[in-house]
Amino acid sequence: MSRVPHISIAGAAFAVALAVAPMVAQAQITELPEYAYDSVAQISMVTTAQSECEGAKVNDRRLQRAMTDFVGQLAGDGFDPVAAVQFMDTEVGLAQLASREAALRARHGVAPEGIEGLCAAIKAELKINKDLAKIVKFP
Repeated sequence: MSRVPHISIAGAAFAVALAVAPMVAQAQITELPEYAYDSVAQISMVTTAQSECEGAKVNDRRLQRAMTDFVGQLAGDGFDPVAAVQFMDTEVGLAQLASREAALRARHGVAPEGIEGLCAAIKAELKINKDLAKIVKFP
């Protein structure tokens, strides 16, 4: 049985960013660059914190800007942003996101499972990840 990551791709938030993304003709996606998984994982940490972690405050304008920059970078690199985000929901994409969640938890020495540990890892990550710290804050 495969483990489903707690970090999700935050579909509603990405829908807004994708609405302004240019459409790029491309063959079916079978793999994405590392930055794509990293960006989705980081944006997903923000949305997870917002919905699951007590006291998290999200700067929605900065979150929207981060998503828009991400889909613009994908388009600039020749990827259809809609197809790229949909790819995140495949076995390959979910495995990439799960590995980033596991690495985040391990980096901060929290439990490998459970939302409390994930919230603690996200909070700790803010101390070393300046881009993330611009978007989400804890009291």
